[in-house]
Amino acid sequence: MLFDSYGPLRRVSGLLLMVFTSTALADADFIDPPPPRAESSPESSQSSSPGRDYLYNFVRIPARATAEVFRTDREGLKRNAIAIGSVGLAFAMDQEIRDWSQDNRSNASNRITTPLYDIGTPRTAAIGLVGGYSYAFLADDGYFAQTLHLSFQSLLVSQMFTTVFKKGFQRTRPRDSPDDPFDQSAGSESFFSGHASGTWATLTVLAKRYPNQRAVGWSAYTIAGAVALSRIHDDGHWASDVLAGSLVGYGIGHLTVEMSPFRNHDAVVLPIIDQEMQGVMIAVRF
Repeated sequence: MLFDSYGPLRRVSGLLLMVFTSTALADADFIDPPPPRAESSPESSQSSSPGRDYLYNFVRIPARATAEVFRTDREGLKRNAIAIGSVGLAFAMDQEIRDWSQDNRSNASNRITTPLYDIGTPRTAAIGLVGGYSYAFLADDGYFAQTLHLSFQSLLVSQMFTTVFKKGFQRTRPRDSPDDPFDQSAGSESFFSGHASGTWATLTVLAKRYPNQRAVGWSAYTIAGAVALSRIHDDGHWASDVLAGSLVGYGIGHLTVEMSPFRNHDAVVLPIIDQEMQGVMIAVRF
């Protein structure tokens, strides 16, 4: 399967490089290996395989994420009320936050946020994939390879949601409508932030796959937060765009890890790089 990276994937695919770099620095001795796959009959093996379930999860995860929004139990209602209330408050403060951010913008802050934006380029993502899988192969680190599979899946699913919301809301970016956070125009794609959703989706997988290594978790969430906030600084998104994208990304990353089917090397994600196209191919063993 080939995913053309020109489109929503472009905005956040470069975050994979940060994932690979951070994880490669981790000490694998502190990571519990995945449990061995239980012996099964030929019939049960034919009915279920991690490779097949990995592909099915491109449908299952969005379905589960959508169902979470409509939960009616106490915990679900409380969580959704907090999330929706927070985004609503951000909407109410969008103009004030935007004005403060731009009033305090400087050449020094621009030098900091420019590389954070550049992380989202397809070429950076491709380099990250090559580096990450090279490390996994040389170190014989199957757990890390699985983490790359899940990070990529989480990124793609988050961008599916991002595209739907961008096309549906058509909210104008603050740089194009500096005095009206509620303006909408055809072709505008401000709500919600693809950088925020993709960053949090990708790096949440990393943090949750290495829970015993606090440095990995702190680094992952710090990078995700910095990239998300840089979109406000660069006048590319309103605060509510960034908050909504971050919440969606975190939720998708959490579900991706929770629903992970991997017990061994059943899938490989391979980068494709040439002058005309940059993308990814998924090879699955059934």
